[in-house]
Amino acid sequence: RHQLNYLRMDGDIGVVVNGAGLALATLDTLRDAGGFPANFMDIRTTATSLDIAYAFELILGNPRVRVVLVNIHGGGMQRCDTVADGIGIGVRKTGHSLPMVVRLAGNNAEFGYDRLKSYGIAYTEAADMWDAATRVVGLLRQEAA
Repeated sequence: RHQLNYLRMDGDIGVVVNGAGLALATLDTLRDAGGFPANFMDIRTTATSLDIAYAFELILGNPRVRVVLVNIHGGGMQRCDTVADGIGIGVRKTGHSLPMVVRLAGNNAEFGYDRLKSYGIAYTEAADMWDAATRVVGLLRQEAA
């Protein structure tokens, strides 16, 4: 109904990704970096910003999640700014935010970063998937210290 596939897992890193293949690769990369994902999430290309807001509410509603990794590749059907708007709406609806690492690539990536800033969301920008995984694991370790 919300154009996403979601499965809760046992870790403490919330993961928001568009595309099942990218989601699986992100989970593997997180594990290689020493992290433990709290979920599998595939935001389908047909998801609207409101669908994505619901997805982000699922992540923020999981008490085990301590940090969030957003790994988005904007393609022709789903732009990075649509995902950023969904994240902004989700954070506003819940009134709750967590430390976040964001990697946006592809269609409207720079505009997506601008949209996150316009919502007042604090995040760490990552250059690529490995950078995102190591940064989010680092944030988690800083929080634990």
